[in-house]
Amino acid sequence: MQFDVQDIYNRLLSINYYENLFSDLGNLKKEGKELLTQCPFCSGHRFSISTTKPVWKCWNCDESGDYISYLQKVKNFDFKEAVAELGKEVGIEVSFSSEYQEQYEQKKRKLSLFDTVQDLFKISLAYNSNQSNYLLHTRKYEQKDIDLMDLGAYPSTDKVKSFLLDKGFSDDEINASGLVNSRFEKRISIPYPDKTGRTIGFSFRAINNEDQPKYLNTAGLNKDGLVGFQFRPYKPKSVLVVEGILDALFLNVKGLKDYWILALGGVSLSQKQVKVIEDAGIEEIVLAFDNDDAGRRGTKQAIETLRLSKLRVYCLLWNTEDYKDPDEFVKEEGIENFSLYLRLVTISWGEWLARYLASHQYLVGTNLGNDRYLSECLEIESTIWDPIEKNKFTSTYLGILSPEGITEIDIAQRREKKYEQTAKSKAKDVISNLNKQLAKLLKEEDLTASELAIEGGLEKLKASRGIELPSPYFPEDFLLDISQMGEGMTTGWENLDLIFKIPTGAITLVAARPSIGKTTFMLNLFLNLVDLYPDRSFYFFSYEEAKSRLAIKLIQILSNEIINEEFNHNAYISYFKYDRSQGKVRDRIEEGFYKYSELVKSGRLWLLDKRINDDDLVATINLLSSSRNIGAVFIDYIQKIPCSNQSNQDWLNIKTVSQSILDCAVSLDIPIILGCQLNRSPEATKDKRPTLGALRQSGDLEQDANIVLGLHRPDFYQDLDVTSTGEMEIITLKNRNGERGKSGKLFFTPPTLKLSNFTLDRDFDDYSGF
Repeated sequence: MQFDVQDIYNRLLSINYYENLFSDLGNLKKEGKELLTQCPFCSGHRFSISTTKPVWKCWNCDESGDYISYLQKVKNFDFKEAVAELGKEVGIEVSFSSEYQEQYEQKKRKLSLFDTVQDLFKISLAYNSNQSNYLLHTRKYEQKDIDLMDLGAYPSTDKVKSFLLDKGFSDDEINASGLVNSRFEKRISIPYPDKTGRTIGFSFRAINNEDQPKYLNTAGLNKDGLVGFQFRPYKPKSVLVVEGILDALFLNVKGLKDYWILALGGVSLSQKQVKVIEDAGIEEIVLAFDNDDAGRRGTKQAIETLRLSKLRVYCLLWNTEDYKDPDEFVKEEGIENFSLYLRLVTISWGEWLARYLASHQYLVGTNLGNDRYLSECLEIESTIWDPIEKNKFTSTYLGILSPEGITEIDIAQRREKKYEQTAKSKAKDVISNLNKQLAKLLKEEDLTASELAIEGGLEKLKASRGIELPSPYFPEDFLLDISQMGEGMTTGWENLDLIFKIPTGAITLVAARPSIGKTTFMLNLFLNLVDLYPDRSFYFFSYEEAKSRLAIKLIQILSNEIINEEFNHNAYISYFKYDRSQGKVRDRIEEGFYKYSELVKSGRLWLLDKRINDDDLVATINLLSSSRNIGAVFIDYIQKIPCSNQSNQDWLNIKTVSQSILDCAVSLDIPIILGCQLNRSPEATKDKRPTLGALRQSGDLEQDANIVLGLHRPDFYQDLDVTSTGEMEIITLKNRNGERGKSGKLFFTPPTLKLSNFTLDRDFDDYSGF
């Protein structure tokens, strides 16, 4: 048998199929969870259609049944035709044995028995003071809640048998129901629904703690569904999953806004239950297990089960010890306050899991605890396919490790290694499963199936390693890419913006002889872009200076204050080292320091000074792009970057490094501004101006770069007694998408390292940007 009628019904209910099935009757009037219309059999006006279960009934002629029986009665379908018609509506293939119809009819008879005995249990509750007191006083339910929850009390085995015999059920049917059991006596009866909301058995709860186990179930009770399916709302989108069966019934009766509440009857969520929830049309699930260790462990297990589902998963983060479960919270605070509490403390599963591991599984704050916590987080992170969820998980565990001095940059290489291990593990699993499959087919000598298995296995192997087959570049894809293509980034200097823009997905090369101001130009441009693009993060990788020196230079630029005309950089160091602590505060420097601090704390400005090789550099940038919106990456400078595949030829090393960086820029579609030191050839010319020829013997830098900017300072080559003009000329030695040879001038203030727009009549105390 390849299908289950209950699966079909569950999906039909999720699309409100009753609206289509009974549309011919016309004038469907909604009353509660029922639709009322004229009966097609007796023409009476009390034909009732359930909107939460696949059933109908006429209260005039007493005809009743499910969707299958309705098609049989109204359209003269036989059983197989009716099931096939319903399966076709939800894409389920129908195939069953000749005995299945008889089994189905027997099951329907059993469902009818459970519906019937429920009347006895509800009557018995009114006459059993112990069970009634437990619900009213111990559980603190109101009588109307008890009635709506369909709770009852098991009287005695003799009364159960006698009642069902009077209702026309045989001894065999009664014994097969599993209801004849003296251990159920003195217990509360709780109807247990299937995935369509129909009662398929009962759980009986003890009212005394001494009676164990707490719950007893009718024999053969299938728990693929969840308690709460009998309260299926109209077009549900979000479910709240709790542990306790009574909790789910109580919350559904109270009407928790925006949620359909389901119960596991424990803390273990199965894949079958996940599929039932998905088939019900649910898009979002919130785990609200008990506020104890078992509940937290159950939440972690449920997250693992839900990871590969199509559901959006959230978790209730208990931040109070006052209540042990949702049921207790609602009784004390009310349903409206619980609804508000849910909105305030519900977080994504990634954030919840990162917090749980840190607070309950690893001793974060110790070297060993930090390391084990990080290893576990990297393992989980490497398997998260949803980029949004990955970002939430990553940012949470990094936030937890940040006070320990561990940053995203510090873990980049370890993360890359973990990703490689995960890919290899997936590939090994694919190969292992393929070997087992081929061994079986080889014994059966099924060559065709073997060939298909090999082809399928190769596709899975490529997918596990991130390899994809090429596909045509369709015109609509081209137009979409063009509409989303970045137009390049402005520099923040009017004189330069008229000439070029910083291109995305490409290298911009900043080339100069030593001491001309290559690093200074890059730092100024770095700050300009941070200011112009506040929604992005910018990274400055330095292979020449420590990040402490770079930070001082950035503060000099931001402050634009001269302490010492000739030794201003050292004066700033002395200020932060001595003067500041002694109360000798300079307002403009403090303002610059505050701006720098805010940019760093907000994650928009990053300084990095580890001399990692080109492979590790590219891996780091790739990993940063997965969790942050990169604005641009600055690297100062290329000749200093170690090559992972070291050669004896410097030009070949530079060529390899340049190609790696270009590939990174293109694949991530980000701007990379790359510093480069020119050879001595410009110094042999009369005007000392940089040329593209000065890049020769430097691999393929000229070819790889989209734009090459040559820096020239005439003052640098003049006699010391000549008055400085403060001029820095930026020359477009190459401009792939524009005109080359153009140049723009900036005004350079050496003491503060500030570069600003060059004008003949300028206010030297004026500075733009920050």
